Amino acid sequence: DTVLLGIDTSGAINTIYNHQIIQQKWSILKQELAQLYEGNTAEIYLLGIDRKIKDPKKLMADFQQNRLFGLLWNGLHSFYSDDISEKKKRIKTISNMVEHIPIVINETVFCEQINRDTNEISLRLNGQLNNKETFTKKIEHHFVRNGGNKKSKLELTVYDGVYKFNTNTGLIKEASLVIETTFGDNYKRKDQFNIHTI
Repeated sequence: DTVLLGIDTSGAINTIYNHQIIQQKWSILKQELAQLYEGNTAEIYLLGIDRKIKDPKKLMADFQQNRLFGLLWNGLHSFYSDDISEKKKRIKTISNMVEHIPIVINETVFCEQINRDTNEISLRLNGQLNNKETFTKKIEHHFVRNGGNKKSKLELTVYDGVYKFNTNTGLIKEASLVIETTFGDNYKRKDQFNIHTI
């Protein structure tokens, strides 16, 4: 019911304080699920969850994904500049993009708007696929092995996000991120993440 996480100053999760309790609850739930579901697929699925929950580093990496807490703690509070003309660049890894293979993105962050009356700042995120990374090739090989066109390339067609937060409290007012990837005509994926008023 509760996960107690510790985070460092950049927003990365570095501790799970109640890891033992999570393992105990999973142990009970795993037995219940094993009674409900049978077969190779269920066994592989449960084994994957089991390995992740037993290893705190794997579990922390999972929590850091955008679908969980990665969008909430994105390291932007200590990274942004309130200079509208300045664009900052960083490398961002999105894990489990295709068959557990991540992609690496060259991300650009810039201040879009500052409201001094409400102490609210709006940051825009854009990004391009980092083609130098071996992960991109691994994903392309995966698609080709499964019948994809050898001439096709993995493309990041959309990477666009907005962060709005209060500069006094650090509380996020709104956050959104859209990621679209394609591989020729065989594959298209759109991920959309949103947070509204915390």
